[in-house]
Amino acid sequence: MRSTVTIQAPGGAFRGSLCLPERWRAPLPGLLFFHGSDGYGPQHGAVGDELAQREGVAVLIPEWFGQDSPRGHWSELTWDDLESFWGHLGDRPEVARHRRGLIGFSRGGGVALAAASRLQDVRCVVDFFGLTSPGGGGNGLRGLGLQEDETLEFVAGIEAPVLALHGEADDVVPVDDTRRLEQACKRHGVAFEAATYPGVGHSFIWPGNARFDPAAAADAWGRVHQVLLRNLGA
Repeated sequence: MRSTVTIQAPGGAFRGSLCLPERWRAPLPGLLFFHGSDGYGPQHGAVGDELAQREGVAVLIPEWFGQDSPRGHWSELTWDDLESFWGHLGDRPEVARHRRGLIGFSRGGGVALAAASRLQDVRCVVDFFGLTSPGGGGNGLRGLGLQEDETLEFVAGIEAPVLALHGEADDVVPVDDTRRLEQACKRHGVAFEAATYPGVGHSFIWPGNARFDPAAAADAWGRVHQVLLRNLGA
């Protein structure tokens, strides 16, 4: 069950999607979901719906940049925006404020990690094939102060456990990004779990994608289930 919501932020109003199970009783665990640098698409809404139904969680997917967003480019995202997304999720009557986590895909995975270093009361972080050099792409996330040469020292601020999932044949975001993330998390004592998949490329979880890998996707979602169960009581 998906509805369109408006998220008020200091920089303007963001459109978002709220995905809920068909049958639910408040309060639900909540997930803040970050799409990648390709922008919000049907695949994101479909995965949000699937997560909501299968895991019994409320999923908020802000369109954090794009033509209809206050941010026309991913590099313009600010900390105020992230605080507003997080606050909107926590203030919703459907959501248990102290049972919230973050999930992100590709560049959105990097955003989820960066957000976890500053937001309060994050219970878990799921990073799918994420850019862990959160700037990336030349310009960096200027509004967050994270540039392409980011050393990942920001992970020192993450207090929640992190799950990272990545294909070893990813030619969009190299699997070395996840390996570098693992090193940084170990350096700073952040609870970290990773699964990498030989021969698997980028975006391997989206059905209908040429890179979709059913076996890797099934394993990855099984790991997500365990993380949500342990940390959100989903």
